[in-house]
Amino acid sequence: VNNGALTITADSGHTFANGQSYTFFTATGGITSGFTSVSAGSLALTNNSSGVWTASSDGLTYTYTESTATLTIASPLSALESWRQQYFSSADNSGNGADQADFDSDGIVNLMEYALGSDPTVANSSLVSVGREGNFLTLTYSRRSPADPAITYTVQGSSDLNAGFTAATGNTSGGNPSVYTDDVDISATGTRRFLRLSVTYAPAP
Repeated sequence: VNNGALTITADSGHTFANGQSYTFFTATGGITSGFTSVSAGSLALTNNSSGVWTASSDGLTYTYTESTATLTIASPLSALESWRQQYFSSADNSGNGADQADFDSDGIVNLMEYALGSDPTVANSSLVSVGREGNFLTLTYSRRSPADPAITYTVQGSSDLNAGFTAATGNTSGGNPSVYTDDVDISATGTRRFLRLSVTYAPAP
């Protein structure tokens, strides 16, 4: 098919939905086509690359691939899924791209690398630094940019590692990098204080 307009229309009583995939024809040796336009119903798709047409509507992304004559419908990738796709060639939370995997073996799991804006395929010596301002500890860390509202950054503190960590109650400056200043005075004899950064991912339903 060359230099034609392709319009894909759902049968009466059928609607396009998330997770659906349609292959319209196959050919020995592959398919060569050069449509001048592609649309799914009234939705016009845009040719983003050679033979790949896409458009978004009502929270769904429609992709028509000329080489396979296939239309797929899916929810758009989240920022985290796009990041996985970029570095691990898959948007799935599994294998090398899993949130708790450490592909570059630097002791920093993927979700933390994502939240701090680092490359998960290149080992880092440190992404978080602890310092001191007067009688108080500080913790400095970078946030990914652009920000992902699904990520929550929480500085946690402890005076006894055997007792575990709880959310610290000091102050965090705005900006990037962010600097947390603790509110536990470490000047007193025998005072012990430990800080760490926790990140959680909770996408909107």
